[in-house]
Amino acid sequence: MADGSTAARQVYANLRTALEGAGAKPADVVKLTTYVVRYTPELRPLLAEARAAIFNPAALPASTLVGVQALAEPGYLIEVEAIAVTELG
Repeated sequence: MADGSTAARQVYANLRTALEGAGAKPADVVKLTTYVVRYTPELRPLLAEARAAIFNPAALPASTLVGVQALAEPGYLIEVEAIAVTELG
């Protein structure tokens, strides 16, 4: 991955924006699935650091990390699927 740190920070910043747009907070996320193009174990600390920027490291949601050959959109390096649970008002 060309610049895994930048891509990881951006994808989690985008996730925060999407959560806010849906009226949710990172603390509402109960499950994350992260897909990484050409994953190698050396990328894991970069992903953890980026994730810690929006999630409390002491209370992380259940998480799955999946290495993939490619994503649906050419050029995308990381995709995060999040399931959040909120109370209806």
